Amino acid sequence: MDNTDWLNSSTAQALVTEATTAMVKRYRIGCGAAKRLVEESFMNDPRLRQLFDAHASAPLVKRTRIFQQALTNAKRQAYHELRRYTSDSKHQSMLLSQIENANTSNPEEIRRLALELAYTHASTRERFHHREEFYRTLLVLLGKPRTILDVGCGLNPLLHPLDKPSPLTLYVGADKDPNAIAAVGAYARSLKERRLMAVKWNISEGWKRLISISGISEFDVAYLFKLVPVIQRQSPELLRILSDTPARLLVVTGSRVALAKRQSIERREHSVLLRFSAAAGRQVRDEFSVGEEFGFVLNKRET
Repeated sequence: MDNTDWLNSSTAQALVTEATTAMVKRYRIGCGAAKRLVEESFMNDPRLRQLFDAHASAPLVKRTRIFQQALTNAKRQAYHELRRYTSDSKHQSMLLSQIENANTSNPEEIRRLALELAYTHASTRERFHHREEFYRTLLVLLGKPRTILDVGCGLNPLLHPLDKPSPLTLYVGADKDPNAIAAVGAYARSLKERRLMAVKWNISEGWKRLISISGISEFDVAYLFKLVPVIQRQSPELLRILSDTPARLLVVTGSRVALAKRQSIERREHSVLLRFSAAAGRQVRDEFSVGEEFGFVLNKRET
């Protein structure tokens, strides 16, 4: 056998198919991508090929530590890829360049490119197919905010219905990711959308600089989309700063399904959001659920 023929044997392909099916059942990954990861893991271990070269049967191969390690490596890689917020940086760079150089007289083309770019980010991709229902539902609850602060915005401003009639005067998207801020800024410039402001900012900085840049001491609404549970896991000391978010209303959301695995995390995220609400001295005014995301609208902070 050459370096790849062994993987095409009936025994190897039967094991590839079985491993792929199990991975798709457990992780939020397509069959094609799962099969690629399984085959790559099998190919990366020459000891596994030796088993097939020796004409070992499928049941025998499955019982070996070598095979089990190959499966573990494939699952680990799947989890890593699914947990990444962004994918295919070359494609993202190409889309960003196209937005930056787009004909400003063709806003529909700019919005099309922006949607394609938003889909490359895991957080906005989860919201993508329900974006119209999501904002229709949310904006009914919020009324007609004139100022919005999107904390840890990622590429969400690219999904916001800025083309719809509204009294909105300022939308500030703030994030520590320079690539996200570059994309939001390019989108605003290409559309000549002066209401949209992109600010590179880290939660640990606090609010003083954002307030100074925006000229707004208290926003009508602040979006904390899927942010609180992430901060709770990664940097819980920053929750105190989020509690002081300078906005009359807060919208906090969580995920119903895990980013990588096919498992419900709604109860856990629900508890995190309610604890945050209590710690921030805010009461839940409304709640909503659209697609894989649910959330609360929190009232003005109690004093």
